[in-house]
Amino acid sequence: DWYKGLQPLVNHAKTKGSKRVKVHRELAALLDEELRRRGTTVVPAGEVFGKWKGLKDGEKDHEIVWPPMVIIQNTKLEQDENDKWTGMGNQELLDYFSSYAAQRARHSYGPQGH
Repeated sequence: DWYKGLQPLVNHAKTKGSKRVKVHRELAALLDEELRRRGTTVVPAGEVFGKWKGLKDGEKDHEIVWPPMVIIQNTKLEQDENDKWTGMGNQELLDYFSSYAAQRARHSYGPQGH
């Protein structure tokens, strides 16, 4: 089986119940220890740490603890003469989200536009 991320793998290792249970629990313990050493944890499914308010000026909820990556979608700015959409570039994204101390941005549009 392929697991799409660390969370599903850790959940599998912690909940496997039929064959090779001991090996799975040892893997779960090793993964937990490695994450602890790196100063992070895997958030169990269904666990919530609070809601992020957004970019309103009145909201000062700028601390994002988990996930360490935020994905911003639909940044279309304008359409050119060839009907291709132009989205926000890396620097525009960093400027727009500067109050959040963003360290890096990466646009995701290609030759066909956004």
